[in-house]
Amino acid sequence: MSTKEAKVTAPVLTATAPLSGPRKATPFLYKQLIQTLEDRVRRGELQVGDLVPSENQLIKEFQVSRVTVRKALLELEQRGIVTRLHGKGTYINSSTVPQLLQAEARTIVETFEVAGVDLDVEILSLEHVDPPSHVAAVFGELDQKVVCLTRRYSSDGLPIGVVSLYLPLAMSGVAYILKDSRDAKETSYSVFEKQLGISIGLVKHVVKTAAIDVATAEALDLEEGHICLSMDRITRSSHGGVLEVMSFVYAPGRVSFEIELPRHATGMTIRLADYFETT
Repeated sequence: MSTKEAKVTAPVLTATAPLSGPRKATPFLYKQLIQTLEDRVRRGELQVGDLVPSENQLIKEFQVSRVTVRKALLELEQRGIVTRLHGKGTYINSSTVPQLLQAEARTIVETFEVAGVDLDVEILSLEHVDPPSHVAAVFGELDQKVVCLTRRYSSDGLPIGVVSLYLPLAMSGVAYILKDSRDAKETSYSVFEKQLGISIGLVKHVVKTAAIDVATAEALDLEEGHICLSMDRITRSSHGGVLEVMSFVYAPGRVSFEIELPRHATGMTIRLADYFETT
């Protein structure tokens, strides 16, 4: 974990009232302390890399015992919300959801469902657009418009990512089905497989970093030009035709990608970006 050494001073936090109840580590008391610290993370008062107030500061602020504080911090550490470094203090972790790049392709909804995270989905736009160059190259139709459905995924009020689904005009109905669906777990894959009877074949993931545009920055509560983790997912049918291109842009500290590889194997290609090859 990388710590933000320039920001490791404890945030100035004002206690409104001491926690009620007897001064011992009852489940209610330490759970209430956990909830209070989690609320501060959600509101941005404590951010990734920030130093959590010390045990003595928490004891004084909430008028609880050291046992209560330690029990709360231990549970937060076990849940991956904080990291405790001996002699340095307790820091807020990046609350990432790992996405395994493995033999089976999963949608973003399936990935977060496995991690136990409930997603809220908001439609940002649905329009016919000139495709970005990388999308046009995949479809092989440089002069034709495509349908683009853009959605924002959030959890507990925090934006996780913005996802743009690009479809050829022949598949535009998929976008409208998703737009009108009342089921937040409905995905393009479920529409392809269950409603249209289309079998999905190979799925290619391209992970990269990118500077975000104005619309994406606004959706993620970031500044234009912020560098974010992004991924393009190119989905082909079992017959080899391209069904869709989906571009994900993730808010910082929300998602990580994990790959486990044997020493010798075939079937996976890892390539440096073109600008590394030409500089």
